[in-house]
Amino acid sequence: MITDKELCADFKNHHRKRLAPKRYDCNATTQAEFTMHLFYRKEFKMVLDTLLKLTNDNFKSCISSIQPLFTQPFNKSNIPFCLFPPSSVGAYLLDYDLVQTELEILFSMLQEDRILPFNSLMEKAEEVKHIRM
Repeated sequence: MITDKELCADFKNHHRKRLAPKRYDCNATTQAEFTMHLFYRKEFKMVLDTLLKLTNDNFKSCISSIQPLFTQPFNKSNIPFCLFPPSSVGAYLLDYDLVQTELEILFSMLQEDRILPFNSLMEKAEEVKHIRM
């Protein structure tokens, strides 16, 4: 935990009192006001800008790495079981024929072209998930 003494010492270490030049104006009231609050506000904004830049760079690389999951074409011969996350219920499937059957039922409900983007497949699955046989 940073104490007030450490804050004041840090402020005095990194900041000097800025006065107006004496040859132009010898009035001490015209000196620039740069308080400890303003100093740490400036420092905080610099840190925040750095964090935002790093977050944006990492976010772009993360999105580019998971983008293929949402553009994967699905059809009867291309059922990627590897897309189930390792910690999900689908990762522990033992009966692949059951999954194949459920996906074929879903494909027959779509009544469209057999090559579909993942988004439209997920929308249809959300529509019919409440139907029990």
